[in-house]
Amino acid sequence: MGRYKAILEQYPAFVGLEQLRVICRISKRKASYMLSAGYVPSINSGKSTRQYKIATKDIVAFLVEYEKHPEKFSFPNFSSKNSAGEAISFALPTDKLFNDLLMEYYLNLLCNYPDLLTVTQAADMLGYSENTVRKWIREEKFLTLKRGTLIPKKTFIPFVTGHEFANRRVKSEKHQSQLTYVLQVYET
Repeated sequence: MGRYKAILEQYPAFVGLEQLRVICRISKRKASYMLSAGYVPSINSGKSTRQYKIATKDIVAFLVEYEKHPEKFSFPNFSSKNSAGEAISFALPTDKLFNDLLMEYYLNLLCNYPDLLTVTQAADMLGYSENTVRKWIREEKFLTLKRGTLIPKKTFIPFVTGHEFANRRVKSEKHQSQLTYVLQVYET
């Protein structure tokens, strides 16, 4: 813990995703995964900027634990393309247990969001662009209100937990890490 004292002195009590990335010397994608997997506790405000509030002491606690027991933590291969630049897809289970875990994951993820999501919030939550979410709205993948500007959670959750969405050929990094996390829980 002594060598991490400088981190506690250098950084404020609470930091954001970028500072987590710098402190741990990792990519933004891996930092996001650490938060979504619960390796480092955080408060998610649901905002598109300054979304996470992370206690610096929790980051140090993670680093200490990771140093002692790296086998406790697993990280997916963050590349979504193979060496030829083609998208990689992986088969997901289709049984009730996996579907229930996926539903529970997204219900927990959405609990900090309002009952009516904006296009920006939906895009940010899944790691897709706002244009992609608007395309889904045009394709009537889920019901919306106010001419496609508000998305009720009741219609959004069945979409994000559905077989078609989970098995998209090309996934955002965030969506891929979310599915990887649920798959790890399923396999344990």
